[in-house]
Amino acid sequence: MSSLLFLNSLAMLSFVFEFFALFLSFYFKNSRIFFVSLALLCMRFVYVYASLYQAHLFACLFLPFVFVLFALLPASNLVFEKRNLSKIAILIFVLILGFFLSKSTNFNAALSTKLFENLDFVSDIGLVFFLVLFIFFLIWCVLKAQIYLILAFVLSFVQFLFGLDAYPFFEFASLFFVLYMFYHSYKIMYFDRVTKLPNQKSLKRYLIGLENYKIFLLRFNELEAMQEKYALILLKAIARLLRKNFKNYKIFSLDKDFVFVVNDELVLKQIELFFSQVSFKLENEKVILSFALKSLSSKVSFEKLLREIKEL
Repeated sequence: MSSLLFLNSLAMLSFVFEFFALFLSFYFKNSRIFFVSLALLCMRFVYVYASLYQAHLFACLFLPFVFVLFALLPASNLVFEKRNLSKIAILIFVLILGFFLSKSTNFNAALSTKLFENLDFVSDIGLVFFLVLFIFFLIWCVLKAQIYLILAFVLSFVQFLFGLDAYPFFEFASLFFVLYMFYHSYKIMYFDRVTKLPNQKSLKRYLIGLENYKIFLLRFNELEAMQEKYALILLKAIARLLRKNFKNYKIFSLDKDFVFVVNDELVLKQIELFFSQVSFKLENEKVILSFALKSLSSKVSFEKLLREIKEL
């Protein structure tokens, strides 16, 4: 009984999270998630004028297609741009198709054709279509480093994959989008975009209530005078080395400097030894960077600490 209530409540929860994902994607200016969430929301209109089974048949065929299409179309920084009018037109066209096809006897009969006798799926043709799109979309997501989209794609289809077509339409993609956007905003707020290391805000938060620690600054002298594009390349390379070889230490990225918060000075010798043997490649040329390790005051306020770094 409780499981039935839970499954029936998933439709309303999905509906709420779709609106929430729509709001957050608009706020964070993520037009790709915005239009995918809008498509999930609009798909519910089919359930208004068609029976549950007929609407499921239509959704299991067209939902994966619209999801992949909106993910592949170029994303803009703003939702209300001319290029996004095509996505609105696609949604309107799909809803019009839904009005006619969901009530079409021939369409429903064709989608109800059994291809796999042992599978309890709302539409075997829809399953084949989903699998084909999944393989194509998976390759695209891996190549574009957009793995979160393939996860959301599967979560949008989870009701049909588990044969729960006796219940109102629900999905978990919108919940996943909400969690992803919160996590992404946290990463932007507390991590440096170039080095992927914790940033100034993370350092300030980490030092609160911390006792018996030492702070050291690692500065590469040539980075400040170097062209910005080359400096960014080297910063990324240095950060990769730090994450790989000094993972047991707390390292923070402040502009073009790296700050270590440690309990002892042993790390100083390790850093000196490591970077004295390291060289970098820049446009097929070997580059050796000179560096300086400087001790910072650990008994001052955070604002004074930042001023001390700037004055070095």
